[in-house]
Amino acid sequence: MDRRNMIGLGLAAAAMPKFALADTVMPGDGSVPSDPKEIVTLWPGTPPGGAGVHLPNRIQNRDPGAAPVDRYIDQVGNPSMIVFRPDKPDGSAIIVAPGGGYSREMMDFEGTDVARRFNAAGVTVFVLRYRLPGEGWANRSDVPLQDAQRAMRLVRANAAKYALDPARIGFMGFSAGGHVACSIATRFAAKVYAPVDAADSVDARPSFSMPIYPVVTMGDGRHAGSRDKLLGENPSAEAIDAYSCKSIYRPMRRPPGCAWLPMTMSCRRSPMRWPISPPCARPISWPRSMSSRPAAMAMASARLSESRMRPGPTCC
Repeated sequence: MDRRNMIGLGLAAAAMPKFALADTVMPGDGSVPSDPKEIVTLWPGTPPGGAGVHLPNRIQNRDPGAAPVDRYIDQVGNPSMIVFRPDKPDGSAIIVAPGGGYSREMMDFEGTDVARRFNAAGVTVFVLRYRLPGEGWANRSDVPLQDAQRAMRLVRANAAKYALDPARIGFMGFSAGGHVACSIATRFAAKVYAPVDAADSVDARPSFSMPIYPVVTMGDGRHAGSRDKLLGENPSAEAIDAYSCKSIYRPMRRPPGCAWLPMTMSCRRSPMRWPISPPCARPISWPRSMSSRPAAMAMASARLSESRMRPGPTCC
């Protein structure tokens, strides 16, 4: 190969698009121009169990150069909610907890994309950046529920500010975020942190619950990574039982409207079977074309949940 050919190949290579070989940390706060600018910080000071914890939020892009972005966040030291306001609000709202095995949170695929779909239907959406239990917090197993309860109370306490009906505020979660959704649906009254202001006197019970392909059990059939992050590598039998949503399910204490979509983690066609199936559960088989789109699943789940809402303490 002569020198001219080598130069030509070098120039051609320089002109080709460059693809990162690993996730790329995004500069600054990791935002893109289309992101909403309204952010609600959950805790007025140091979050519960945060003494000595110093974590700068880190946002990475899984596919640099791709459009749209596919970001995730970890090192969540300052939990918050990103507010997505619709052009024509209908008075309802959803708090969305993205998944990521309790080691990270998928900001776009299970957050931003979902929020924009609901905005188009008039729903106000709060995408939750909850703390991850394996990042040094005291009482690690309760950290996601602490943030979920606080988020629900803040949204409900400020319903007038967002033009919301306090009785139409639900909670949705995907994968490990689905475990957060199951947890607040069944443990909304658990005292997992000391009150910090007047908002903590507000009911944390979701008006409806939408866990989508959730992590449900911490026992047999568990998602090992999620359990290890939430409970540690060798949890006791008591901890496994206490944090398995199927074990703490109580028919009279769930939200009045619920749509449980117990899909497998890989979104296969056949739904997984719960050892205990709530009376209001409706396992749904999705065509692969839809199951690959969390936003589409979320919209279908919302329609199911809304159709099953009834006054009173039961959802069926």
